[in-house]
Amino acid sequence: MDRSTREKTYWRCINYHSHNCHSRPHTCIITNNVIKSPTEHTGKFSGTTLTLRKFDKQIISPAPLNTQETPYIIIMYCYKGLSDPALARLPTCENIKRRIRKLCQNKDIAQ
Repeated sequence: MDRSTREKTYWRCINYHSHNCHSRPHTCIITNNVIKSPTEHTGKFSGTTLTLRKFDKQIISPAPLNTQETPYIIIMYCYKGLSDPALARLPTCENIKRRIRKLCQNKDIAQ
């Protein structure tokens, strides 16, 4: 939410600062209906960013953390279907393995 008046709530894009996107929908405070639809996003987005978010969700989801597989096998499973630009933007394999190990340790401590 960007700001609010007695009648409307003004929303702004979550990438307002990082991508200078000026897309802003307006909603009614009482009914929560959209008064003004958002304009076209002016920020520059790439499909690679969405792919990397999906990769992160696969890594931190509970299913890989509940298996007895090694972090390397989990990473290879998550690498399937990634494009070359997405692979280039990923952290190194060692960093991802360390992240998986820490997530597994934190899961074991919580139980």
